[in-house]
Parts: sequence; structure tokens; C-alpha cells
Amino acid sequence: MFEQSKLKIERADHHIQDLNAYIVSILKDHLYTLSIEDHPQTGIPGLVCRLCDTPADIALFIGDIAHNLRSALDILYCDILRHEGRTVGRNSKWPFRERREELIAGFNGREEQDRPSDGIIKLIVDSIQTYRGGNGDALYALNDLNIEDKHMLLTPMISVSRIWDVQYIHRNGHPGRSEFSAGGGTNAPTNIQFRSDSSIGVREITNHGKATFDVFFGKGAFHGQPLVPTLRELSQLVSATVETVENFLTQFWKLNPCEAPL
Repeated sequence: MFEQSKLKIERADHHIQDLNAYIVSILKDHLYTLSIEDHPQTGIPGLVCRLCDTPADIALFIGDIAHNLRSALDILYCDILRHEGRTVGRNSKWPFRERREELIAGFNGREEQDRPSDGIIKLIVDSIQTYRGGNGDALYALNDLNIEDKHMLLTPMISVSRIWDVQYIHRNGHPGRSEFSAGGGTNAPTNIQFRSDSSIGVREITNHGKATFDVFFGKGAFHGQPLVPTLRELSQLVSATVETVENFLTQFWKLNPCEAPL
């Protein structure tokens, strides 16, 4: 039951895996640049580290994931209507409202053939609760995220807390090693320049080092929350919603076999 919704969730999970792989294997090598530049006061060549702009690829991943998860809910709602012999129209989609009362009013304002059974309505209102502050508050935020993606790229925040094991050769031929610290966390600088005081007199960079970093949601829904773990949680929530509806209808049809679809 609800195989189309499950396929959408599977596609979202695939995108989440690809996003995580991108962050782990590709992004880590495109977080910053190192260069040797003369100090503005002394003129002595020093090591300069600049953080790079956030790649647009990540925003595209986020948008695809949000779209597939939101679509899974819309398809679920349409399949409910079909299973109950109702009419699926252009505006048939999973209901989200600011408040519980608005969610109830939205169902009451629909024509009989365009609304699910009272049991499903009660399930959505009392159990799934896709309104702000309800059990489905995260799903409500997912809906906001999907809407935001229609108006702009969902650019995340990349927080680089430490760049370490940077190795170089001094002008006198001696090897040197430096690291850069930015503090980390959601309030850490995301696109600034650092200068290593210990690297004055650098002739050549021999190792560009490694970065310790985190990726968070940017402005809007889920602001400041860790990107990949939050997306995984959203996928699990959508999957749990499908399972909740599936279990409800299965039990209902057992008790009321005459209502079960042929």
C-alpha cells in the first residue's frame, strides 16, 4: 500500500546519501584556499587562508530532498482519497495549517467528495498533527522548506572550526607547520580570511592540511540545525506518517470489510 509515496521517500534517502558522500569526499577539499602573500605591514611573505563560498550543489541536494519528501505526503493524501472512493483534484494535497483549528476548518470547508473519511481526518488532526506546535511540527517546517526552495536556493552554513596540519618551508629552508582556528559552531565565521602569525617567512606550501567543519541549515526552516542528520530525521518522520496511515486503514478495513477497496 502507498508504494508511490514509499518510492518518493526512497528517492529522498538516495539524495541524502549522495549529499553526505559529497560533503565527506568532495566538499572537504573545497572549503578553503591557501596562499603565500606579503604581510601588509612588514612585507614578509606569510601564509594566508581564505574560506571558500558554499558550493551551489549542496542547495540543489537540499531542494531535491525536500521536494521528494513533500511529494510523498501529497501522494499519500491523494491515495487516501482514491482508496476511499473520493475525488482527486488539482488542489488535493496533504494539509498543513498554522493552527489546529485552521486544520479542522480546512477539512470542514471541503466538499464531501474532496475530503477523506472522518476517521482519517481525526487521525491527521489528533495524531499526525501537521500544524505548528503539533506532533507534526517538523513536517510543518518541511512544508515551509519546500516552499522556500521554490523562491531561492537553500544555501546552508558551513562552519570551519579548525584547519590543521598545514605544512610549508620557511625562506631559510626549515620546515614549518601551522593551524588556523575559527571557533566553530553555528555562529562561526563562514567566509573570512585568516593569517597565521607563525608562518612569516614562508617560501613554499608542502601540505594544504585538513579541515574540521560542520554543515548547518541556513536561514529559514531548521535554521542552525545540522544538515544531514535533520534531513534523515525528516525522511523517517515522513515514512512514519505513511506507516501510521497504512496501519490505520488496514485495521479499519479488517473491522469494516465492506469499506475495503476491491
